[in-house]
Amino acid sequence: AMGRKRKAQRVMDEQERSLHGSFCAAASSISQLYTQALQQQKKAYSLGAQHALERVLAWALRDESSGSDGAVPVGALIDVIRQDLAELQGLEASE
Repeated sequence: AMGRKRKAQRVMDEQERSLHGSFCAAASSISQLYTQALQQQKKAYSLGAQHALERVLAWALRDESSGSDGAVPVGALIDVIRQDLAELQGLEASE
């Protein structure tokens, strides 16, 4: 009877260790997934900011080449930015 109890205890200990190992592996995977998601979010934000600045710069360069004195009117810049924001908000609303 004592041998059976020890064997049963050994089996339970092995199962517990196995379950603990599986839990640790799953927790590690979730942690890695979270870290990757944060990295992707930062990258996407950076690329979006870069794209926005490139669009503003392209607009300013087009405006400058159209014969103005090199000064970009603030009101025109505000209008362009508002227009782009409205387009982006429209895209977000349709998703």
